[in-house]
Amino acid sequence: MKKFFLISILFLFSCNRNKDEIFISKNTFIKKLSIDHIKDNEKRWTLFCDNAIVDEEKNFFKCYKTKIKVYKDNKIASIITSETGYGDISVNSFYLKNNCQIISYLENIDLLTQTINFDSKNEKIYSKDITKILRKKENIEIISKGFEAKSDLSNIKFFNHTTHMINSNLHDIKPKI
Repeated sequence: MKKFFLISILFLFSCNRNKDEIFISKNTFIKKLSIDHIKDNEKRWTLFCDNAIVDEEKNFFKCYKTKIKVYKDNKIASIITSETGYGDISVNSFYLKNNCQIISYLENIDLLTQTINFDSKNEKIYSKDITKILRKKENIEIISKGFEAKSDLSNIKFFNHTTHMINSNLHDIKPKI
């Protein structure tokens, strides 16, 4: 009897819908999304997405094939890439995940991890995940349990890290951009 009652209620609710109603999503799909952030008349960063889904009501988006170019003195200071990114447009903060890489041209460092938080307001990036850092100039590899730095990878702090010299020529490594 309970099953019959439950099925009857479900049937009534499903039939009670107006057939002329059309569900319109507040999400927008965008190909080749690009967002520039300018502060004090200077470009600070540019976000690129191959594809993005934007939730206009929540000022939130999901980005596929994410790339963020960070600028300092109108030159590219670093490039941050990931397979997927999430952004809160109202506060300009981003969460990047899956095969994240940062290339710092100012510090001559490559950084690899699985997640990165980019706090644009404070111009800070950080992660709590295992992170591999290659300091090309010194031929040093650092493995850490997270890091915190300015968005151009200056003032970088490593947590619970080990450091060792690398014998190979790091200049032969071709970073993905």
